[in-house]
Amino acid sequence: MTAVTAMTRLAPALADAKCCHFPRYMRESLTNPYFPRRLSGLSFKEPEFQAAMDIFGDAILKEMDPRRTKDELDELARIEDGDGKSKEKCTAVWTIITGETES
Repeated sequence: MTAVTAMTRLAPALADAKCCHFPRYMRESLTNPYFPRRLSGLSFKEPEFQAAMDIFGDAILKEMDPRRTKDELDELARIEDGDGKSKEKCTAVWTIITGETES
């Protein structure tokens, strides 16, 4: 099963569970200077966290551009707050994850 197929099949559940959470959390880990403090006392470090969170091969990890990351966080917030259908939201999130279009 491809990642696109998985996202499409999971679209209703992801939309109900806020499908923007995992890509948003990844981007927050890259832009929030205090994020590593959330991991203090745990048995893993930030690189291990990012590897574990990168379940769909997030393009943001290949090119860590702070401006792009912040723009994508804004776009994810718009998607999450929007009234679109689950499939449309997941498609928009997938576009961000794969880096198919610049924000």
